[in-house]
Amino acid sequence: MELFKLPLLNDAGLTHYYRFEGNSNDSKGANNGSDANMSYGAGYGKFGSQGASFNGSNSLITCAQNITFQISRAINLWLNISTMDRPIMSSALSLANGNPLFILRTDATKLKLYHGDGTYHAGVTTISTGVWNMVTINYTQATGAIAMYLNATIQDYAATLADNATWPNDDNFYIGSGYDGTTFFHGLMDDISIFNRALTLDERVALFKAGGHHLPLLGVGRA
Repeated sequence: MELFKLPLLNDAGLTHYYRFEGNSNDSKGANNGSDANMSYGAGYGKFGSQGASFNGSNSLITCAQNITFQISRAINLWLNISTMDRPIMSSALSLANGNPLFILRTDATKLKLYHGDGTYHAGVTTISTGVWNMVTINYTQATGAIAMYLNATIQDYAATLADNATWPNDDNFYIGSGYDGTTFFHGLMDDISIFNRALTLDERVALFKAGGHHLPLLGVGRA
């Protein structure tokens, strides 16, 4: 069951919602994507009637409002990866130090989240290709804590996100591409939701279970 059928659809904190039902329109707000070499179809989705397919060579979606971490934030999405060691989402804007605001990507086996001070958070669970996985990024501005989850299981956590106070909010973010536009996601995506608050433990678990999956016994972890 997709977020579209859950109470979270009506949550005031939901700012962006991409269902990929034939396009990259924002089903919640006005942040529609601009497609380049995208494919949508019935065989590409986790939910609904369609999903998005990225060819790994030049497919991407450009969204005009950047995802800053100056406020609390949660990003939740479903992925079916064909090829590892590729970007998933990224900021188009770089800081004065040359680093992008953020890059969510995979390495050869696991998740990684890079942010503006040049450091990164690394996953601990090996990702299986060819199957659907749920990825969640949770950031709480009041404490500076950031956490990354795979299938509702904690992957990495930091008590403070460095230099978040300096991150602007005036450029694009990309779905399916790195910030420099030279590397691209290869696989399928569906049901991307972005909130202006962190998701609670119960909400993360509800999103995972709504996808028809069992709750992990261990590692659900931090708020």
